[in-house]
Amino acid sequence: MSHQNGDEEEVERLLALSVVAFMEDISAIQDREKRRELTRCVHARKLEQWKATKGWHGMARHLVEDVHAHFRAGFERARAEKDVRRFQAYNRGLHNHHSIEDRLLFPTMRSARPDLIDAVDNLEQDHRALVELEGRVRAGSMSKGIGEVEGDADNGDAMVAMDEFVFLLLDHLNREEILTVPLLMDGTLPF
Repeated sequence: MSHQNGDEEEVERLLALSVVAFMEDISAIQDREKRRELTRCVHARKLEQWKATKGWHGMARHLVEDVHAHFRAGFERARAEKDVRRFQAYNRGLHNHHSIEDRLLFPTMRSARPDLIDAVDNLEQDHRALVELEGRVRAGSMSKGIGEVEGDADNGDAMVAMDEFVFLLLDHLNREEILTVPLLMDGTLPF
């Protein structure tokens, strides 16, 4: 992990919190990069813990190791290669995934755990922000005809939007897993 000693103490503090308190505390951090790094570190530690339990199977494992891992790798590759076509292909799948969450998972979470409503609302806000960023990628790439040639994305606006999209998505997936995996593992969510 790449966090400093002071941040290690903060990671330990955040790990000890309930999921509700964690979501409140992490949301209150104004420095976006620090918030994302702390979330990434907490997520990595929680992932180690989850994998060490007998509850690590079924939908919890599938969500993290199959679905979200697919999106993490695909979008990171598209960003690294500045490949708008790949980005757009992964985004179509992500849009479908988020539609299912918005229509099924999040309402179920709100019903099962009303104390998580604010955290779920934040995840839905992320979905809207990702749609807006995807629109900026698309608009920037179309203005230069980039989307037509794989791996050719020299438009600065499109690349800035793609970078921000990927950074937000990775942070979103980490927070979503911190919130949902325990509920999947303990049977609170019936998926």
